[in-house]
Amino acid sequence: MIPAALAVGELRSAPGLPHEQFWYAGASTVRPWWVRITGNLAPRSVAFQNAVRTASTLAPARQFLTSVLRRGG
Repeated sequence: MIPAALAVGELRSAPGLPHEQFWYAGASTVRPWWVRITGNLAPRSVAFQNAVRTASTLAPARQFLTSVLRRGG
């Protein structure tokens, strides 16, 4: 019932839950996206760490493959 009430704008707080639980319910469309993007760009973010790990692994592999292919195999 709580998600449905939030969707139609009837619920401002839920009994037994802190008000901060549904901070996004009254926010503009841009605000939740901004929070999500900035959270994923934080150095301690798992998504950010995985992106750095993947990029740091693929960059040398790409350089190696390019040099091998230019030499002709």
